[in-house]
Amino acid sequence: MSDLNVRFLNKDEYERWDSLVAALPSASIFDESKWLAAVADVMGCDIRISGVFEKDRLIGGVPLNISNKFGMQTATGIPLTPTNSCIIEPLETIFTSKATNYLLKITDAIGRFLQSNYDYAVVANHPFISDIRSFNWLGWRTQVLYTYHVDLAKADFSALPKERRKLIRKAENSGVIIERSDDFSAAHNLLAKTFRRKDASLPLSSWQLSQICLRCADNAVLFVAKTHDGKVIACSILIVDFKRRVAYSLLSGFDYAYQDIEATSLIKWKCIEYFKSNGFVILDLVGAENKSIANFKAEFGGDLVPYYQVSKVSMRYRILNQLSRLKPFRLLLK
Repeated sequence: MSDLNVRFLNKDEYERWDSLVAALPSASIFDESKWLAAVADVMGCDIRISGVFEKDRLIGGVPLNISNKFGMQTATGIPLTPTNSCIIEPLETIFTSKATNYLLKITDAIGRFLQSNYDYAVVANHPFISDIRSFNWLGWRTQVLYTYHVDLAKADFSALPKERRKLIRKAENSGVIIERSDDFSAAHNLLAKTFRRKDASLPLSSWQLSQICLRCADNAVLFVAKTHDGKVIACSILIVDFKRRVAYSLLSGFDYAYQDIEATSLIKWKCIEYFKSNGFVILDLVGAENKSIANFKAEFGGDLVPYYQVSKVSMRYRILNQLSRLKPFRLLLK
């Protein structure tokens, strides 16, 4: 819209962005400049925050990972970050239609800015951003993604499926101990093994994992599961949003050689107990796309929560991306 201006924020404007994020119950720690800067510095990414301005007032925006592929600019999601959501200042009004139009106006401005400047753009919105019609009207592709939210006030061991309770007790009876740790090297080793079993590569080194967690030490929690003789056989890294009392189960891994002990069941339940006892409201299990993992997460009493990812691809990017999958063209594009 002509009365809105969209541009990237200068670093000296990040305080304004953080104030906007802090005022929104629907935002998260992953929207804060501290997290974005840590990921950018450690992972070597060009992460920028686009801001939507009404005159000189910052009323919205979206964080983006800017990169180049096939000689074309892309603006996509942030590494290690569940969402790179539109952030929208709430409009104080008693009229629902006015608030809706305000939201649509801001998301329209974001969509137009991205499709005008990038050949490939992706925005994964928070579950609270459910009205994505502006992107639809601009011809963007919509994908519904899912996660599980465990309502910690309702979390109760007796409410878990009988078989899951048995597996948790099995781990306890096997002498497995769950404790907090700062051994990110051991955690990285387990995560790398877990990714390899899925024919994937863990997208960060042991140094990068430890550095990001150190940069965000107040908000990063590592739990490990140890055997009776002290061997680390499972881990879970969580990012904690104290303001909103939400914990995000970001990365989990285990040693397949010890899968029968069921340490993964025990560590998940102990995380629920820990955050419930510390006054948190929600444990976000981060993702429910993989069928087998989704079934595992569902048994811990989480509510299935949808959220919307939107993307726009130019024709030339689409063509080159398809050609890049053919061996002769892969060599040409290197």
